[in-house]
Amino acid sequence: MQLAADGVHPGDEGHRIMAKSILAAVGEGLEYIDTDLLQLVAQRQAIMKDAWLTAAGHQRPMQPGLPLPEARSKTAPIDIKIKARLKEMLIFTSH
Repeated sequence: MQLAADGVHPGDEGHRIMAKSILAAVGEGLEYIDTDLLQLVAQRQAIMKDAWLTAAGHQRPMQPGLPLPEARSKTAPIDIKIKARLKEMLIFTSH
């Protein structure tokens, strides 16, 4: 188990520990992970992360991201799918 490979940024296990702690504090659990939702969020995050880094003038070695308007346009269909999935989950868990 490695919480932070570089000693600073949490890896998957570090994020899981933080998420479980936050969810426990607000009375929720982490029994079920919606892998479809996670995949959609990861797709959106990959596009928007690079777009924001480029827009901010970040100079790390990376391929430049899309201009923000283009990135937002590209992620709009993903946003719709994320919102629909969250709505389904809310309906499923409230009954």
